[in-house]
Amino acid sequence: MGGSGRGSGMRTGAGMQRLVGVAVLVLASLVAASPSSSTSGADRAAAIEPWPGGQAARAVDVQEELGTDVSGLSYRTGATAAADVLWGVGDRAGLIHRLVQRSGRWRPDTADSWGEGKTFTFPDGRRPDAEGLVVQGSVAWVSTERDDTGVSRLSILRVPLSGTGATLGPTREWSLKDDFPPLGANAGLESLDFVPNSFLVAHGFVDEARGAVYAPSAHPGQVGDGVFFVAAESAVTKGEVRGYVLKDDGTAVRVATITNPLGHVRALDFDASTGRLWIVCDDDCDGRITTAQIRGGRFVASTVYARPTALPNRNNEGFTVAPASRCANGSRPVFWSNDSNNAGHAIWAGTLPCSSTEEKVVPTLAVKAPRVQAGRKAVVTVRATASSGGVVRGRVAVDVGRRSRTAQLSQGVARVSFGTFRRPGLRKVKVSYAGSSVHAAKVTTSRLRVTRARVTRASTRPALPGPAAVYRGSATTTPARSVVSVRVG
Repeated sequence: MGGSGRGSGMRTGAGMQRLVGVAVLVLASLVAASPSSSTSGADRAAAIEPWPGGQAARAVDVQEELGTDVSGLSYRTGATAAADVLWGVGDRAGLIHRLVQRSGRWRPDTADSWGEGKTFTFPDGRRPDAEGLVVQGSVAWVSTERDDTGVSRLSILRVPLSGTGATLGPTREWSLKDDFPPLGANAGLESLDFVPNSFLVAHGFVDEARGAVYAPSAHPGQVGDGVFFVAAESAVTKGEVRGYVLKDDGTAVRVATITNPLGHVRALDFDASTGRLWIVCDDDCDGRITTAQIRGGRFVASTVYARPTALPNRNNEGFTVAPASRCANGSRPVFWSNDSNNAGHAIWAGTLPCSSTEEKVVPTLAVKAPRVQAGRKAVVTVRATASSGGVVRGRVAVDVGRRSRTAQLSQGVARVSFGTFRRPGLRKVKVSYAGSSVHAAKVTTSRLRVTRARVTRASTRPALPGPAAVYRGSATTTPARSVVSVRVG
């Protein structure tokens, strides 16, 4: 834009230098504020913490032995650490690997035809693009993106692992396509894991479908004794994690929805040792990871972690955590699978500290100690509640002055009787909750006031309500009635 006057002329010397400096600062601020092509808005909004375990990571398979397309992982313990099994699913081939430890490496089991992995299909015979995996006993559960014709197929498959043949089956299928928007054939259910009913009930999990505390009995025909959590690869779902109850009739009910600050998901893994659901991204998010825990009855994702510094930023589509029972020298192993098999390695290992135990919920203790007269029974009521919504169980110890009593919480409430107190006065009440496997120990105090006993004395004066009827004689000997005021006292 042109102009006139003294301020419109060309700037030179120091003035020009100042102008250039301002321009550089403005451009720098614009670049810093602009979104990166590889970082989502959710990523930028979340603070990135260092990986909570060791920063070392290393390949733990034999080079070129597994090949590409190893996706979901599931770690399962054996009778000893040496007998543990690392299960993996090969996405494009509909293939399940059974990996065992030999000479310090995770290698295909050579027994019972597992050497090359075992294949499985959809119930109609189509081969799945299988991505997510969780193993329970002799059954594998697999999430799928599509079938071998390239048609999107958002399903969970139940795959029996027993038998000595090279093919697994028969499979069962639960389709979730009606609960998702249309997704691309290569953008389906990328990840899968399972959370047992026992954990959900103990932590006051809220059933989204019913708007009430989760009760397995409210879902007759439930399969698997827990909730299956899945996430799609598509950016359309913004990394949302969804939980489903699968039913024996082939239907599924969504009972949970988790907002994910990463905006993407490539793997899920529930760590029963800490009560955390790990939500994992690959190189689309620089390998970042977040965890979700039940808060107020719902899974809430919070802290975002960077990957270990020594873990390459690759297409790591699988993730699993060894349980606390596998702690050694203060740490336990975690595993990633590299779908692209860069440098010939598909399995990488890192560590988490053994001290990463579940964060217990601190309950709130409400104490009701009503005022009581000397000589009458005193009852103290304790009500324990938790922000997680779960029922607080366990024992409480209640001290009033020098007297102590214990009681068991029933539905979070305990009523403790202390008999009578003879002397009036103010007494300190101390309530100590011992804690449980879910809830932390807690101590709180209150006061009990004992008042003087009320003494009731018999009155020597007649109690008259006021005006009284008085009868007097008459000449006819018939009583004549009249009303007079009578003063007593």
